Amino acid sequence: MKLVAVAEGAVYTSTDAGGTWRTNDVPGSSWSSVASSADGNRLVAISGEDALIYASTNAGATWTQGNAPPLYWWRVASSADGIKLLVSSPYGSVYTSVDSGATWASNSITYLCWGPVASSSDGTRLVVAPGYQSGSGGDQIHVSADSGGNWSTPGAGLGSEHGSCGE
Repeated sequence: MKLVAVAEGAVYTSTDAGGTWRTNDVPGSSWSSVASSADGNRLVAISGEDALIYASTNAGATWTQGNAPPLYWWRVASSADGIKLLVSSPYGSVYTSVDSGATWASNSITYLCWGPVASSSDGTRLVVAPGYQSGSGGDQIHVSADSGGNWSTPGAGLGSEHGSCGE
């Protein structure tokens, strides 16, 4: 029933399966990604241009600025309970949090431009994909089975035709 979306520089939430939408008064001008817990109560939104991360624990009624590294973020994924988070940056950074964004750990995988991210429901299995081909072997999808502690490349390369940074 609860949905969250970003469009035209705003964060929107719905509590009636998209029947009506509410614009949230979240500071920031260029929201690039949102993630939700399974019940729709815990939300996280990332403003790419403003390098901001905001979180809500009440389906978007109120928002609190998160404690995140001041980087240009692009994508976010969440575990089903909204506690474990994964963020990627088009400037080579991947960070994880196991406490709803209170603290963050930098991951040791390097690449010029990370794009889409995904998380399993329990937040232990993570996937991060490149935003574009860098020519340095960065076309590999990276997978973690321990909440971002270790990463592997299971051989799923995207080749050089998979889009531009952030796609």
